[in-house]
Amino acid sequence: MADVRIHYRKTDIYERLVDEEDIFDSYVDLFVFAACRGYAEGERHQSDYKGDAEMLWMHFGNKDFHRAAAACIAYQTTNDPTSLMDHEEQLDILAQYASAGADILQDDYGEVKGSPLNSLINDVKQYEPDSDEEEGGVSALEKLRKDMNM
Repeated sequence: MADVRIHYRKTDIYERLVDEEDIFDSYVDLFVFAACRGYAEGERHQSDYKGDAEMLWMHFGNKDFHRAAAACIAYQTTNDPTSLMDHEEQLDILAQYASAGADILQDDYGEVKGSPLNSLINDVKQYEPDSDEEEGGVSALEKLRKDMNM
């Protein structure tokens, strides 16, 4: 399964949020985030979502969240349990949502003067349920803020 790969559309927002602003550590992280954003907004490009950039499944190898997001989004999209184990299908579906998500991110943050980090964090808040708290009363967003030293 290590040779599973997909070509995806890498837009300017990838360079802005990864290379220029250092908000995301890697293109893989932003690819998954963009896919999650596309999925959350119900936006998916089923055509014209492939590009020159390449995403390999092996990049998901040691990232449990990335693999879980890929499996969940693929299953929710197909309603087919076999998609939970089909890494090629997962990457293809993620690329469709990531294409739409990258367009959303470009519209929201592409023209922001300065770092869009605070705007991005505030926007993520809208997707966090109020009742979704982890042990110790720390929400997932608060844990993210602590992890990012904010």
